[in-house]
Amino acid sequence: METARCLILDPRGALVRKCAGEERVFTTARCLERAAEGDARMVVILFGNSSNARRGGLVDFVSILKRNAQTADVAVVAVLPARHRLLIEALQMVRTDYVLIIPENTIDSFCIGASLDKLTPHDQPE
Repeated sequence: METARCLILDPRGALVRKCAGEERVFTTARCLERAAEGDARMVVILFGNSSNARRGGLVDFVSILKRNAQTADVAVVAVLPARHRLLIEALQMVRTDYVLIIPENTIDSFCIGASLDKLTPHDQPE
């Protein structure tokens, strides 16, 4: 299997296109398994317009990634469809590396890939 540069957790299957260097998974269990294998430089989690329970579960998943010895050094990027202060604060508490705001109706692999290439300290959740 080709080495993944970027592992994308897309729980709702929202993305249509796939770019080179991306691997898309649809469950947190598969994402943790692939991230632990050590060939992903970044895990991107698409939050979408999900319920509070699902958002909370994804925040918990970031915490698991950051506490796991095999995945703690992998950069985690949360992609939100809009600014959500409480969610961003929760992501900061679990040590999410970056938060990107990309409206859900414009999100696709190319948009995400282009945004990831331009990450700066301004995209950190502080």
